[in-house]
Amino acid sequence: MRKLKFKITFFILFAAVLLSAGCASVQKGSGQILDFSIIPSQGLKSGSIVTIEVKTTDIIEKVSGSVEVPGAFKVPLKFDTVKKLWVFKAMIPMGIALPKGEYTAWVEAIAKDGQIYKAEKKVSTY
Repeated sequence: MRKLKFKITFFILFAAVLLSAGCASVQKGSGQILDFSIIPSQGLKSGSIVTIEVKTTDIIEKVSGSVEVPGAFKVPLKFDTVKKLWVFKAMIPMGIALPKGEYTAWVEAIAKDGQIYKAEKKVSTY
């Protein structure tokens, strides 16, 4: 039972981050999120290695993301000083079945003055 609870919790956490990017973006605010991508954005399945990248302006000090599914929560991205962008990379655990469909994922970037900027994308298991 404990192992199953861990898998479910990990799935929710991973889904939140995994689906934090995808196809066409919607930028709000003054465009502090310059680019938002997820590779792959389609065909997501158990065992897939997923990379999320978010390029922002220099005023951003923190980036996190999630997906609009029940139980999902925000997960922080880390800043890559070499590439000069925010990154998350992980594998969807083996044995986890993602429900087929399309999801809205989002990231939010928090500026040094506390202003929040958001971008959304669609990702798919197809």
